[in-house]
Amino acid sequence: MKKTLVLAASICMALGMMALAPSPSAIDIDARHFRLVKSEPAMEDTLGSAPEAIRLYFSEKPQVGGASIRLVGPDGEAVTLGKVHADEHDDKILLALV
Repeated sequence: MKKTLVLAASICMALGMMALAPSPSAIDIDARHFRLVKSEPAMEDTLGSAPEAIRLYFSEKPQVGGASIRLVGPDGEAVTLGKVHADEHDDKILLALV
């Protein structure tokens, strides 16, 4: 049986007092210009093996402090990730090594 990892739709980014969810309606109306543009791997992707990193692309530079990313394994358990940090080449990208 092939093991898979799922990048959960419930990727939660706690950025200061604001939490982002996949639904635009969950974003504070004053912050609607700040949004998650895409992720690598994409949310809800089913993978044959763990990716090297999870990358989240935002429309504006996010605050790194307090940010978290959750990756769920085939058994439903969270996969341990490295510390979330800004990409050294693009400050609108947050990433965590798997």
